[in-house]
Amino acid sequence: MKIVVIKEIWKKLFNVFLVLLSIILLLCLLYINIFPLFINTLIFLSLIILNIILIKNNNKHDEIKKYNIIRIIIITIFLLIDFSILKTILFINNVTTSKNEITNYIVLVNKKSNINKIKQIKNKKVGFYNLDDNLLTNLRVSIESILYNDIDDLYKSLNNETSAIVIEETLKNIIDENTSLNNNTKIIGKISSANKFKVSKESDITSGPFNVYISGIDTYGAINSVSRTDANLVLTVNPITHKILITSIPRDYYVKLHNKGDNDKLTHSSIYGIKESISTIEDLLKIKIDYYIKVNFTSVVDLVNELGGIDVLSEYEFTSSDGYKYKKGYNTLKGEQALSFIRERYAFKDGDLMRGKNQQEFIKSLISELINPKMLLKYNSILNKMSNKITTNITIKDISSLIKKQLVNNTKWNIEVSNLDGKNSYEYTYTYPKEKLYVMLPNKDSLNNGINKIKEIEGELNG
Repeated sequence: MKIVVIKEIWKKLFNVFLVLLSIILLLCLLYINIFPLFINTLIFLSLIILNIILIKNNNKHDEIKKYNIIRIIIITIFLLIDFSILKTILFINNVTTSKNEITNYIVLVNKKSNINKIKQIKNKKVGFYNLDDNLLTNLRVSIESILYNDIDDLYKSLNNETSAIVIEETLKNIIDENTSLNNNTKIIGKISSANKFKVSKESDITSGPFNVYISGIDTYGAINSVSRTDANLVLTVNPITHKILITSIPRDYYVKLHNKGDNDKLTHSSIYGIKESISTIEDLLKIKIDYYIKVNFTSVVDLVNELGGIDVLSEYEFTSSDGYKYKKGYNTLKGEQALSFIRERYAFKDGDLMRGKNQQEFIKSLISELINPKMLLKYNSILNKMSNKITTNITIKDISSLIKKQLVNNTKWNIEVSNLDGKNSYEYTYTYPKEKLYVMLPNKDSLNNGINKIKEIEGELNG
């Protein structure tokens, strides 16, 4: 009698699990909304028919070993499908959720000071170059703050006016590269300040052209850290003509910062947040940037490694500053090799311009790799690895709409490139106004040509 009861319970549990997992699958598919209506309808009807057949067959058969195995296989398949789709939804929601931008600060004292920890500056005078309430709160000690408008004066204050100074980490790196101000200081700690940011957009991703800013910052680790940009690329996408233009802007392009109103290197704009970089590029190219994608060194290394390497075209044979060798033609690159490839500039006569071209070749190869059907075999590992290493304001609705249109039309995309050029120079910058730094002065003809190419892809000019 007990065996009969167990058999009946087992059959009912199978039926319940089957129906429940089918409902979850349908809800997930409706949520990500990547399939056209007729495919969704077909899936819905297929699941109903499959459920009826399986449940009817399940209720009919005696509980023998082979049917137990079949039931387990069916439930396992449904679980894996549901898990993969849910995982995709969580991944997209994670990378598209607005995050705090984290600015990291260094606390410095005179090298001869007996202060070795942040808590030792309690009730002492501390100098700042930039100051906000979050920064003072995160310092976690009571101090007397003094704000300086000059970096040199800030550092000199350590000799008599202040016991410590606080400076943004990226700015300290710039100072280290160009002056000897840090020679008489020592680090006693680091603090961070978080600021909420959101870049709004108004475009319909399938009905007309849109622009995507790809920001590659020069750090490893947390993607929400504020730092200089090593890569500044604008993707102009026209979903009607199926054309993509990759515009590369040299990192040292001498531009006017949108909110600061003064000239600086483009790479410095991101110190003041990604919104500053976006607004500055919008002013430069006379466009509206609808979306952004932010990556860093870790993002590139991990993604390429998860793909098993990537084949990238090199225009020249060269050896990078960190010792990697590249031949003319296609090179199969692993993570660190790929990162070195897209960062190298000193090996080329054209420096930044050649680096921009290599970054474009990398993006083209990456797009080709990601749309390759074999990527499905690496799908789960890529999601696991990249979950916290990329951030964007492209929503799941936007992504779904574009995928749905591609599935319906199945058209081939044409990718073009555009490189902004300029003249090497040394100029004063907003970020470090005390000394002239290397910059690239925009070539007007090159800039206008780049602007016109974008307009052409957007359909405002005839090619």
